[in-house]
Amino acid sequence: MKNERFEMGTEMLNKVDGHAGENVIASLENIAPDLGKFIIEFAFGDIIAAPHLPYKKEK
Repeated sequence: MKNERFEMGTEMLNKVDGHAGENVIASLENIAPDLGKFIIEFAFGDIIAAPHLPYKKEK
């Protein structure tokens, strides 16, 4: 089953934090994998990717 929240969250995580974000999620894999998934799906997939909150990269 395709998880659109996770896919959108991963895309936004990479846009915002790049490899640093991937490293944080990877560091949680052995101790709290559900927390990493929650961060991607909720924080990045639902909130940061929300259409009414356009992402603006700082200069």
